[in-house]
Amino acid sequence: GAADDKSITLYAVFEINKYNVTLNPNGGSVDVTTIVVTYSSTYGAAKNGEADIAINSIIPTFKGHNFLGWYSAKEGGVKVTNATDVTDTPYTELFAHWEVKHYEVTVHLNGGNVNGDTNDVVVNVTFGQAYSNFIAFTPARNGYGFNGWFTLAEGGKQIDLATIVDEDENGKIQ
Repeated sequence: GAADDKSITLYAVFEINKYNVTLNPNGGSVDVTTIVVTYSSTYGAAKNGEADIAINSIIPTFKGHNFLGWYSAKEGGVKVTNATDVTDTPYTELFAHWEVKHYEVTVHLNGGNVNGDTNDVVVNVTFGQAYSNFIAFTPARNGYGFNGWFTLAEGGKQIDLATIVDEDENGKIQ
């Protein structure tokens, strides 16, 4: 009996692993730069401090680009969404992926013509590239000299072949 009075039982106690995940905007900007994910949960059940935050709700911005999602590598990698499971080897840095914006620009000939055609011309332009890649024609109009391309029929900003396609703070092409 005396040996029984001195026996004890020990228990292993575990705490579920939590991982800090850095959000790399990869050229853009993002308000939330770190989240915490929990093993055997998903990236949709992350935390930002005490607040719940889903990875799909964190949308970075990058002028002239569309956000494609968060990925496990700067280029390529695995797309990480709300449904992505947190494993024992989690993604601890996620990278924003982007695509350059493309725009359709209607070139209104304003009474002129190109080789006799008076219809407006639609050209596709790409953010960050010069218009010279897209507006490589000069219209004619009887009795008038061509003064160039402008953003308005009267006045407006002149767009020449060296002008770089840009957008304003509202995402409108300029």
